[in-house]
Amino acid sequence: MSGWRVGLDIGGTKIHGVLVGPDGSVRAEHRAATVVGPEGIVQGAVDAVLALRGEVSDDGAPGAVRLDGVGIGVPGVVDPATGSVRYAMNLGLDAEPFALAAAVSARLDGVRV
Repeated sequence: MSGWRVGLDIGGTKIHGVLVGPDGSVRAEHRAATVVGPEGIVQGAVDAVLALRGEVSDDGAPGAVRLDGVGIGVPGVVDPATGSVRYAMNLGLDAEPFALAAAVSARLDGVRV
């Protein structure tokens, strides 16, 4: 395990992300506008992760770090067992569960979300 992780806060207006190093320090930050709707949310999350992990490499030089995981905070009701979100109205998600964690993980080649 590399110890590198990404944390994302996805809100109705912006996505704020941080890259956390093995020592627990924040090594990079990224902000972007939120595109409402399932596809926009997934693409925004993936874009943020890719931007953050491109900031440094495992040896500290610019490049792409190997991530141990991605944590995502969203408004609404989250099922921690499935990573599904519902009732995130400001993100365009209603009562139907949306498998956010699985969708983001699939686009990141299986990184744990």
